[in-house]
Formats: sequence, C-alpha cells, structure tokens
Amino acid sequence: MNLVGGFWDTIKSAPMAFKRLFIHDPEPLSKQTFKGLYEIDWAPEGSNERKLQADTIYCWEELLTVYEARKRTAGAVKLEELLTFISSCDRIPPTGFEDHIKITFVKTENERRYPSSSTCGMELVLPYPITEPDDFQRLMDEAIHEAQGFYKP
Repeated sequence: MNLVGGFWDTIKSAPMAFKRLFIHDPEPLSKQTFKGLYEIDWAPEGSNERKLQADTIYCWEELLTVYEARKRTAGAVKLEELLTFISSCDRIPPTGFEDHIKITFVKTENERRYPSSSTCGMELVLPYPITEPDDFQRLMDEAIHEAQGFYKP
C-alpha cells in the first residue's frame, strides 16, 4: 500500500482519521432508525380489519419506545434483540438490508398467539387485534425469549 503515494504511512500517522474507512462501527439502534427498516402490509384502507391492525401497530410503536429506553438495562429485551428475532442480525449491516422488513398480521379469535418471524424472508407476523401496549409487550418479550435459535440472552 505504500507504493501508492505512501498511503500506508499516511494511515499509520493518523489511524483514527481512517477508522471509518476500514472498520464498521454501527451507531446504537434507535426507534427512528428501526422505523425506517420496515413496511407494513395493511388491510384495505377504511376496512374494519385496518382499524384493528392500527391498534396493534400503536402497541408496536409503544414497544419500540420501551425497547429503545432499555439500552442500559441488563437482561431486558432491547431493539438489538428485536432485530435479531426478525432478521437474525443484531445490527444493521454496513450496506443495509437488501429489503425492508415486512410486517404482516394474523387475526386471532379469543386465543393467545405470539408474534412470529421468518428471518430468511425478513417478515414479522403480528397477531391482532391487540389494544393494550402492556399485553403486546408481554407477548413480544416472551416470543423473543422463547425463540429457538438466534436470540441469546
């Protein structure tokens, strides 16, 4: 590398100036960043199903707020664990994901159903209707903790 204008010597003389060029050092996930990672597959606008799904998405967005606030809480599910549950990655790759995470819904009738994911397909399936953020958070926490595979506390 030194044959090209002494490039290696330049790097050695100021390594911190070149750090971002050679090392991916991701920012901690934030709710705003996470919201840019997904698209929602809604029922038709104006339908009763859409209104019920909107209640569940309200709970989802409250969950993102809670998970973001847990950055320094040991043992609690955080945005990184949620991303792992959905994608098998605990951080956004340096070049980003190829596709958006797709949020879809499955309707539940008087049954308890956990959120689920397809990590290969980058899909998160949310049960609906759920109107209470605390109920949704419990379901998501349990789904992540009980998931076999990628999540490791």
